Amino acid sequence: SVGSIGWINLYIGEFEEALRWMKKTVALNPTNPFCYNGVGAIYLDLGDDINAEEWFNKALELQPDSTYAHACLSYIYLAQGKYQQAIERAQKILSIHPDDLVCLYAVGYVELFQGNYAQVEKYWQNAITIFSTEAGVRLGMRHTTVALAYIYWKTGKQDDAQKMFDQSLDLARKELEQGSERDSVLFDLATINAILGNKTEAYRWLQQAIDAGWRDYRWALIDPRLENLRND
Repeated sequence: SVGSIGWINLYIGEFEEALRWMKKTVALNPTNPFCYNGVGAIYLDLGDDINAEEWFNKALELQPDSTYAHACLSYIYLAQGKYQQAIERAQKILSIHPDDLVCLYAVGYVELFQGNYAQVEKYWQNAITIFSTEAGVRLGMRHTTVALAYIYWKTGKQDDAQKMFDQSLDLARKELEQGSERDSVLFDLATINAILGNKTEAYRWLQQAIDAGWRDYRWALIDPRLENLRND
């Protein structure tokens, strides 16, 4: 479909093509909030907050409880350092959808950026519980274990953290062996190595993530998990 072409181009970092196809999708489906979220996602990756907010708010006009739109708006505020606005937005939607993974991640990241590790652990441990099915393992267990392992690492639970890092590395390698080309797999590998201080490996995987389409540079500049690379 037209929308699928737009999302594919977004995932591989071809923003101009992604925007062209996604706006065509909106023209064909003017009442579908998912299409407006797609345009907002492109502007978000471009760092164009004004346009991103406009399109996410258009999605919310059509679907007020859109978890994706609320979460993305929370990320925008987080990137701007507006922590209060970010947490209010994330908690608002989490109160409606307490077991929604998108919401749990959004709230968890705001708490992470403020150093509230106990709160982060609560939210992301809940996400781990949700990812207890086989489908869950395939879809997001890797990313969740990386996130939670960082919290253990920062709170002195090195052994627990290392076990979770090993689990994440194993899941990532299996995805790569099965032919996955998702930049998120490669970025998680870069993140793990950055946390552990393996800079050479971290940069190697980060470059591969960029080659695969990863473009979220602004996030990398503020993500606490990449703090060991920050001064390079």
